[in-house]
Amino acid sequence: MEVKEFIDKIAEKTIASCKDVNLLPSPSIAQAIIESAHGTSQLAVEANALFGIKADSRWSGKTYQKSTKEFQNGQYVDVVAKFRMYDTWEESIEDHAQFLIKNKRYSNLVGVTDYKEYCKLIKEDGYATSPTYIQTLIDCIEKYNLTQYDTDEDQEEKPKQPKKIRSFNVHAGHNPSGKVACGSVGYLNESDENRNVCNGLIEKIKNAGHVVYNCTCDDGTSQKDVLQKIVAKCNQHTVDLDISVHFNALSKEYISDSKTKGVEVWIHPNNKGKEVEKTAQAICDSVAKLGFTNRGVKYSDGLYVLKNTKSPAMLIECCFVDDVDDFQLYECSKMVQAIYDGLSIETVEDKEEKKLYYVIAGVYSSEENAKAFAESLASKGYLMNADGNLIRGITTQIKEM
Repeated sequence: MEVKEFIDKIAEKTIASCKDVNLLPSPSIAQAIIESAHGTSQLAVEANALFGIKADSRWSGKTYQKSTKEFQNGQYVDVVAKFRMYDTWEESIEDHAQFLIKNKRYSNLVGVTDYKEYCKLIKEDGYATSPTYIQTLIDCIEKYNLTQYDTDEDQEEKPKQPKKIRSFNVHAGHNPSGKVACGSVGYLNESDENRNVCNGLIEKIKNAGHVVYNCTCDDGTSQKDVLQKIVAKCNQHTVDLDISVHFNALSKEYISDSKTKGVEVWIHPNNKGKEVEKTAQAICDSVAKLGFTNRGVKYSDGLYVLKNTKSPAMLIECCFVDDVDDFQLYECSKMVQAIYDGLSIETVEDKEEKKLYYVIAGVYSSEENAKAFAESLASKGYLMNADGNLIRGITTQIKEM
Protein backbone atom coordinates (compact mmCIF):
# COMPACT_ATOMS: atom_id res chain seq x y z
CA MET A 1 0.00 0.00 0.00
CA GLU A 2 1.34 3.43 -0.94
CA VAL A 3 1.66 6.07 1.75
CA LYS A 4 -0.87 8.37 0.05
CA GLU A 5 -3.43 5.58 -0.10
CA PHE A 6 -2.82 4.77 3.56
CA ILE A 7 -3.26 8.40 4.61
CA ASP A 8 -6.50 8.60 2.68
CA LYS A 9 -7.79 5.53 4.54
CA ILE A 10 -7.00 6.74 8.06
CA ALA A 11 -7.11 10.54 7.91
CA GLU A 12 -10.82 11.12 8.46
CA LYS A 13 -11.08 8.79 11.46
CA THR A 14 -7.83 10.07 12.98
CA ILE A 15 -8.93 13.68 12.65
CA ALA A 16 -12.29 12.92 14.28
CA SER A 17 -10.79 10.93 17.15
CA CYS A 18 -8.16 13.56 17.86
CA LYS A 19 -10.54 16.50 17.64
CA ASP A 20 -12.89 14.82 20.09
CA VAL A 21 -10.19 14.94 22.78
CA ASN A 22 -8.41 18.15 21.67
CA LEU A 23 -5.29 16.47 20.30
CA LEU A 24 -3.40 17.50 17.18
CA PRO A 25 -4.10 15.06 14.29
CA SER A 26 -0.87 15.38 12.27
CA PRO A 27 1.45 13.66 14.82
CA SER A 28 -1.01 10.77 15.20
CA ILE A 29 -1.20 10.28 11.44
CA ALA A 30 2.61 10.36 11.31
CA GLN A 31 2.80 7.82 14.13
CA ALA A 32 0.46 5.51 12.25
CA ILE A 33 2.57 5.82 9.07
CA ILE A 34 5.80 5.09 10.94
CA GLU A 35 4.62 2.47 13.45
CA SER A 36 2.66 0.46 10.87
CA ALA A 37 4.93 1.01 7.87
CA HIS A 38 1.93 2.75 6.28
CA GLY A 39 -0.36 -0.19 6.94
CA THR A 40 1.98 -2.98 5.78
CA SER A 41 3.60 -4.10 9.05
CA GLN A 42 2.91 -7.44 10.70
CA LEU A 43 0.94 -5.77 13.49
CA ALA A 44 -1.11 -3.70 11.03
CA VAL A 45 -1.96 -6.68 8.83
CA GLU A 46 -2.50 -9.40 11.44
CA ALA A 47 -3.61 -7.41 14.50
CA ASN A 48 -5.07 -4.27 12.90
CA ALA A 49 -2.75 -2.35 15.22
CA LEU A 50 -1.40 0.85 13.69
CA PHE A 51 0.38 2.35 16.70
CA GLY A 52 2.16 -0.52 18.40
CA ILE A 53 0.63 0.10 21.82
CA LYS A 54 1.80 -2.51 24.35
CA ALA A 55 -0.85 -4.64 26.07
CA ASP A 56 -0.14 -4.10 29.79
CA SER A 57 -2.41 -4.81 32.76
CA ARG A 58 -4.76 -1.97 31.79
CA TRP A 59 -5.72 -3.72 28.54
CA SER A 60 -8.53 -6.30 28.70
CA GLY A 61 -8.94 -6.86 24.98
CA LYS A 62 -7.26 -9.21 22.55
CA THR A 63 -3.49 -9.29 22.34
CA TYR A 64 -0.88 -10.10 19.72
CA GLN A 65 2.60 -11.25 20.67
CA LYS A 66 5.62 -10.65 18.50
CA SER A 67 9.31 -9.83 18.55
CA THR A 68 10.20 -6.14 18.43
CA LYS A 69 13.21 -3.92 18.90
CA GLU A 70 13.67 -1.64 21.90
CA PHE A 71 16.41 0.93 22.43
CA GLN A 72 18.08 0.03 25.72
CA ASN A 73 21.41 1.10 27.20
CA GLY A 74 22.43 2.89 24.02
CA GLN A 75 21.60 0.08 21.62
CA TYR A 76 18.69 -1.74 19.99
CA VAL A 77 17.79 -5.13 21.41
CA ASP A 78 15.23 -7.74 20.38
CA VAL A 79 12.42 -8.35 22.85
CA VAL A 80 9.16 -10.29 22.73
CA ALA A 81 6.16 -8.18 23.71
CA LYS A 82 2.39 -8.30 23.75
CA PHE A 83 0.54 -5.66 21.77
CA ARG A 84 -3.05 -4.55 21.73
CA MET A 85 -5.04 -6.23 18.97
CA TYR A 86 -8.14 -4.88 17.22
CA ASP A 87 -10.83 -5.99 14.82
CA THR A 88 -10.41 -2.95 12.57
CA TRP A 89 -8.03 -0.05 11.92
CA GLU A 90 -10.77 2.30 13.06
CA GLU A 91 -10.75 0.65 16.51
CA SER A 92 -6.98 1.06 16.65
CA ILE A 93 -7.21 4.75 15.80
CA GLU A 94 -9.91 5.40 18.39
CA ASP A 95 -8.03 3.47 21.06
CA HIS A 96 -4.85 5.42 20.36
CA ALA A 97 -6.60 8.75 21.05
CA GLN A 98 -8.19 7.35 24.21
CA PHE A 99 -4.84 5.87 25.31
CA LEU A 100 -3.23 9.31 25.13
CA ILE A 101 -6.07 11.19 26.80
CA LYS A 102 -6.54 8.72 29.66
CA ASN A 103 -2.85 8.31 30.45
CA LYS A 104 -1.79 11.15 32.76
CA ARG A 105 1.75 11.28 31.47
CA TYR A 106 0.42 12.45 28.09
CA SER A 107 -1.87 15.14 29.55
CA ASN A 108 0.53 17.84 28.38
CA LEU A 109 -0.41 17.03 24.76
CA VAL A 110 -3.96 18.31 25.13
CA GLY A 111 -4.46 21.60 23.35
CA VAL A 112 -0.97 21.76 21.81
CA THR A 113 -1.23 23.31 18.36
CA ASP A 114 2.41 23.27 17.25
CA TYR A 115 3.32 19.92 15.73
CA LYS A 116 7.02 20.24 16.57
CA GLU A 117 6.25 20.91 20.21
CA TYR A 118 3.82 17.98 20.22
CA CYS A 119 6.44 15.61 18.81
CA LYS A 120 8.97 16.76 21.40
CA LEU A 121 6.52 16.27 24.28
CA ILE A 122 5.29 12.82 23.26
CA LYS A 123 8.86 11.56 23.08
CA GLU A 124 9.70 13.09 26.45
CA ASP A 125 6.57 11.49 27.88
CA GLY A 126 8.01 8.08 26.99
CA TYR A 127 5.88 7.03 24.03
CA ALA A 128 8.88 5.62 22.15
CA THR A 129 12.47 4.69 23.04
CA SER A 130 14.13 5.64 19.74
CA PRO A 131 16.50 8.60 20.25
CA THR A 132 15.56 9.95 16.82
CA TYR A 133 11.81 9.64 17.33
CA ILE A 134 11.14 13.40 17.50
CA GLN A 135 12.86 14.16 14.20
CA THR A 136 11.38 11.07 12.56
CA LEU A 137 7.88 12.28 13.36
CA ILE A 138 8.61 15.84 12.25
CA ASP A 139 10.16 14.69 8.98
CA CYS A 140 7.12 12.51 8.27
CA ILE A 141 4.68 15.33 9.00
CA GLU A 142 6.54 17.73 6.72
CA LYS A 143 7.19 15.22 3.94
CA TYR A 144 3.51 14.36 3.56
CA ASN A 145 2.14 17.79 4.49
CA LEU A 146 0.17 16.33 7.37
CA THR A 147 -0.43 19.71 8.99
CA GLN A 148 -3.19 20.20 6.45
CA TYR A 149 -5.23 17.86 8.65
CA ASP A 150 -4.76 20.07 11.71
CA THR A 151 -7.02 22.81 10.37
CA ASP A 152 -10.61 22.56 11.43
CA GLU A 153 -12.52 23.40 8.28
CA ASP A 154 -15.39 24.78 10.35
CA GLN A 155 -13.01 27.15 12.10
CA GLU A 156 -11.00 28.24 9.10
CA GLU A 157 -10.85 31.96 8.80
CA LYS A 158 -13.56 32.94 6.41
CA PRO A 159 -13.21 35.90 4.11
CA LYS A 160 -14.29 39.01 5.92
CA GLN A 161 -17.74 40.09 4.94
CA PRO A 162 -17.98 43.77 4.13
CA LYS A 163 -19.48 45.62 7.06
CA LYS A 164 -22.92 47.03 6.42
CA ILE A 165 -23.12 50.79 6.03
CA ARG A 166 -25.85 51.92 8.41
CA SER A 167 -27.97 55.04 8.14
CA PHE A 168 -29.30 57.41 10.78
CA ASN A 169 -31.34 60.55 11.23
CA VAL A 170 -30.12 62.47 14.27
CA HIS A 171 -31.64 65.67 15.62
CA ALA A 172 -31.60 67.81 18.70
CA GLY A 173 -35.02 68.41 20.17
CA HIS A 174 -36.57 71.90 20.46
CA ASN A 175 -35.59 75.23 18.98
CA PRO A 176 -32.21 76.81 19.78
CA SER A 177 -31.74 78.47 23.16
CA GLY A 178 -33.47 81.82 23.51
CA LYS A 179 -36.09 81.12 20.85
CA VAL A 180 -39.70 80.10 21.23
CA ALA A 181 -40.14 76.39 22.01
CA CYS A 182 -36.57 76.01 23.22
CA GLY A 183 -35.57 73.36 25.72
CA SER A 184 -35.48 73.26 29.51
CA VAL A 185 -32.91 75.25 31.45
CA GLY A 186 -31.39 74.34 34.79
CA TYR A 187 -27.76 73.84 35.61
CA LEU A 188 -27.56 72.72 31.99
CA ASN A 189 -29.24 74.35 29.01
CA GLU A 190 -31.05 71.63 27.08
CA SER A 191 -31.07 73.37 23.69
CA ASP A 192 -27.34 73.98 23.91
CA GLU A 193 -26.34 70.58 25.19
CA ASN A 194 -28.59 68.49 22.99
CA ARG A 195 -27.07 70.22 19.96
CA ASN A 196 -23.59 69.58 21.31
CA VAL A 197 -24.40 65.90 21.77
CA CYS A 198 -26.20 65.74 18.42
CA ASN A 199 -23.27 67.28 16.54
CA GLY A 200 -20.72 65.12 18.32
CA LEU A 201 -22.71 61.96 17.58
CA ILE A 202 -23.15 62.90 13.92
CA GLU A 203 -19.40 63.46 13.59
CA LYS A 204 -18.57 60.07 15.12
CA ILE A 205 -21.05 58.24 12.92
CA LYS A 206 -19.69 59.95 9.80
CA ASN A 207 -16.11 59.22 10.79
CA ALA A 208 -17.05 55.56 11.14
CA GLY A 209 -18.08 55.53 7.48
CA HIS A 210 -21.85 55.46 7.92
CA VAL A 211 -24.63 57.69 6.58
CA VAL A 212 -26.14 60.26 8.92
CA TYR A 213 -28.50 63.20 8.38
CA ASN A 214 -28.87 66.15 10.73
CA CYS A 215 -32.60 66.77 11.06
CA THR A 216 -32.42 69.45 13.75
CA CYS A 217 -34.80 72.38 13.41
CA ASP A 218 -33.46 75.84 14.26
CA ASP A 219 -36.30 78.01 12.92
CA GLY A 220 -39.56 76.72 14.35
CA THR A 221 -42.32 79.21 15.05
CA SER A 222 -43.90 77.08 17.78
CA GLN A 223 -43.44 73.76 19.53
CA LYS A 224 -45.78 72.13 17.01
CA ASP A 225 -43.93 73.73 14.11
CA VAL A 226 -40.57 72.52 15.45
CA LEU A 227 -41.85 68.96 15.72
CA GLN A 228 -43.44 69.01 12.29
CA LYS A 229 -40.28 70.36 10.67
CA ILE A 230 -38.12 67.77 12.41
CA VAL A 231 -40.38 64.91 11.28
CA ALA A 232 -40.54 66.32 7.75
CA LYS A 233 -36.73 66.32 7.59
CA CYS A 234 -36.55 62.81 9.02
CA ASN A 235 -39.08 61.44 6.55
CA GLN A 236 -37.04 62.69 3.60
CA HIS A 237 -34.71 59.75 4.26
CA THR A 238 -35.32 56.06 4.79
CA VAL A 239 -32.87 55.12 7.51
CA ASP A 240 -32.19 52.37 10.00
CA LEU A 241 -32.93 54.59 12.99
CA ASP A 242 -34.18 58.08 13.90
CA ILE A 243 -32.49 59.46 17.03
CA SER A 244 -33.96 62.39 18.93
CA VAL A 245 -31.59 63.87 21.52
CA HIS A 246 -33.07 65.52 24.62
CA PHE A 247 -32.25 66.36 28.21
CA ASN A 248 -34.81 65.76 30.93
CA ALA A 249 -36.18 68.08 33.60
CA LEU A 250 -38.33 67.60 36.66
CA SER A 251 -37.92 70.09 39.51
CA LYS A 252 -34.76 71.97 40.27
CA GLU A 253 -32.60 70.41 42.94
CA TYR A 254 -30.58 72.87 44.99
CA ILE A 255 -28.60 70.49 47.20
CA SER A 256 -26.93 67.29 46.09
CA ASP A 257 -28.52 64.11 47.33
CA SER A 258 -25.57 62.10 45.96
CA LYS A 259 -27.89 60.40 43.49
CA THR A 260 -28.28 61.14 39.80
CA LYS A 261 -31.75 61.13 38.27
CA GLY A 262 -30.21 59.56 35.19
CA VAL A 263 -30.87 58.40 31.66
CA GLU A 264 -33.91 56.96 29.91
CA VAL A 265 -34.79 56.19 26.29
CA TRP A 266 -38.31 56.34 24.87
CA ILE A 267 -39.63 54.21 22.00
CA HIS A 268 -43.07 53.56 20.53
CA PRO A 269 -44.90 50.53 22.03
CA ASN A 270 -45.09 49.02 18.54
CA ASN A 271 -41.33 48.55 18.71
CA LYS A 272 -41.38 46.33 21.77
CA GLY A 273 -39.35 43.19 21.14
CA LYS A 274 -37.72 44.68 18.07
CA GLU A 275 -34.14 45.72 17.41
CA VAL A 276 -34.83 49.33 18.33
CA GLU A 277 -35.79 48.24 21.85
CA LYS A 278 -32.54 46.33 22.24
CA THR A 279 -30.61 49.36 21.04
CA ALA A 280 -32.49 51.64 23.41
CA GLN A 281 -31.61 49.39 26.34
CA ALA A 282 -27.99 49.19 25.19
CA ILE A 283 -27.80 53.01 25.19
CA CYS A 284 -29.27 53.17 28.69
CA ASP A 285 -26.76 50.60 29.89
CA SER A 286 -23.88 52.39 28.21
CA VAL A 287 -24.74 55.82 29.66
CA ALA A 288 -25.31 54.23 33.07
CA LYS A 289 -21.69 53.08 33.03
CA LEU A 290 -20.74 56.75 33.31
CA GLY A 291 -22.45 56.79 36.70
CA PHE A 292 -25.95 57.93 35.74
CA THR A 293 -28.98 56.13 37.14
CA ASN A 294 -30.37 53.72 34.57
CA ARG A 295 -34.06 54.54 34.25
CA GLY A 296 -34.38 52.08 31.38
CA VAL A 297 -36.52 51.96 28.27
CA LYS A 298 -39.87 53.79 28.38
CA TYR A 299 -42.82 53.47 26.01
CA SER A 300 -45.14 56.11 24.59
CA ASP A 301 -47.57 56.28 21.69
CA GLY A 302 -48.12 60.00 22.25
CA LEU A 303 -44.71 61.50 21.51
CA TYR A 304 -44.92 63.19 18.11
CA VAL A 305 -41.56 62.08 16.71
CA LEU A 306 -42.00 58.46 17.77
CA LYS A 307 -45.41 58.08 16.16
CA ASN A 308 -44.85 60.09 12.97
CA THR A 309 -41.43 59.15 11.63
CA LYS A 310 -41.53 56.46 8.96
CA SER A 311 -38.33 54.83 10.25
CA PRO A 312 -37.96 53.31 13.75
CA ALA A 313 -37.29 56.08 16.24
CA MET A 314 -36.03 56.63 19.76
CA LEU A 315 -35.92 59.65 22.03
CA ILE A 316 -32.91 59.78 24.34
CA GLU A 317 -33.19 61.74 27.59
CA CYS A 318 -29.46 61.96 28.34
CA CYS A 319 -29.80 63.17 31.93
CA PHE A 320 -31.57 65.88 33.98
CA VAL A 321 -30.66 69.53 33.45
CA ASP A 322 -31.96 70.50 36.91
CA ASP A 323 -30.27 67.82 39.02
CA VAL A 324 -27.08 68.81 40.84
CA ASP A 325 -25.55 65.37 40.65
CA ASP A 326 -26.39 64.91 36.96
CA PHE A 327 -24.86 68.32 36.24
CA GLN A 328 -21.66 67.51 38.12
CA LEU A 329 -21.28 64.14 36.37
CA TYR A 330 -22.16 65.25 32.85
CA GLU A 331 -19.48 65.67 30.18
CA CYS A 332 -20.59 66.11 26.58
CA SER A 333 -17.81 64.04 24.99
CA LYS A 334 -18.42 61.13 27.35
CA MET A 335 -22.16 61.24 26.73
CA VAL A 336 -21.57 61.19 22.97
CA GLN A 337 -19.24 58.22 23.28
CA ALA A 338 -21.67 56.31 25.51
CA ILE A 339 -24.56 56.76 23.07
CA TYR A 340 -22.30 55.83 20.17
CA ASP A 341 -21.17 52.68 22.00
CA GLY A 342 -24.80 51.76 22.69
CA LEU A 343 -25.52 51.95 18.97
CA SER A 344 -22.88 49.22 18.39
CA ILE A 345 -21.54 50.97 15.32
CA GLU A 346 -18.66 49.26 13.55
CA THR A 347 -16.20 51.32 11.58
CA VAL A 348 -16.44 50.73 7.86
CA GLU A 349 -12.96 50.61 6.40
CA ASP A 350 -12.33 53.54 4.15
CA LYS A 351 -11.99 52.56 0.56
CA GLU A 352 -8.76 53.77 -0.87
CA GLU A 353 -9.39 57.04 -2.62
CA LYS A 354 -9.03 56.63 -6.32
CA LYS A 355 -6.99 59.37 -7.90
CA LEU A 356 -6.79 60.20 -11.56
CA TYR A 357 -3.78 61.80 -13.17
CA TYR A 358 -3.66 63.52 -16.51
CA VAL A 359 -0.78 63.92 -18.89
CA ILE A 360 -0.28 66.66 -21.44
CA ALA A 361 0.43 64.51 -24.48
CA GLY A 362 1.50 67.18 -26.93
CA VAL A 363 0.61 70.20 -28.99
CA TYR A 364 -0.29 69.88 -32.66
CA SER A 365 -0.31 72.51 -35.39
CA SER A 366 -2.79 70.43 -37.35
CA GLU A 367 -6.27 69.87 -35.93
CA GLU A 368 -6.45 66.70 -38.03
CA ASN A 369 -3.37 65.30 -36.27
CA ALA A 370 -4.76 66.36 -32.90
CA LYS A 371 -8.03 64.54 -33.61
CA ALA A 372 -6.16 61.45 -34.77
CA PHE A 373 -4.17 61.37 -31.53
CA ALA A 374 -7.31 62.03 -29.49
CA GLU A 375 -9.00 59.07 -31.17
CA SER A 376 -5.96 56.93 -30.40
CA LEU A 377 -6.18 57.93 -26.74
CA ALA A 378 -9.91 57.32 -26.72
CA SER A 379 -9.50 53.81 -28.12
CA LYS A 380 -7.22 53.01 -25.17
CA GLY A 381 -9.54 54.57 -22.60
CA TYR A 382 -7.49 57.71 -22.02
CA LEU A 383 -10.32 60.23 -22.13
CA MET A 384 -10.50 63.71 -20.61
CA ASN A 385 -13.22 65.47 -18.72
CA ALA A 386 -13.89 69.20 -18.75
CA ASP A 387 -11.11 69.83 -16.24
CA GLY A 388 -8.54 67.98 -18.30
CA ASN A 389 -8.48 64.91 -16.07
CA LEU A 390 -8.24 61.57 -17.79
CA ILE A 391 -11.33 59.50 -17.33
CA ARG A 392 -13.22 56.87 -19.28
CA GLY A 393 -16.48 57.59 -21.07
CA ILE A 394 -16.12 61.32 -21.78
CA THR A 395 -15.06 62.61 -25.17
CA THR A 396 -11.45 63.74 -25.33
CA GLN A 397 -11.17 67.48 -25.63
CA ILE A 398 -9.32 69.35 -28.32
CA LYS A 399 -8.81 73.02 -27.47
CA GLU A 400 -7.55 75.77 -29.71
CA MET A 401 -4.63 77.64 -28.17
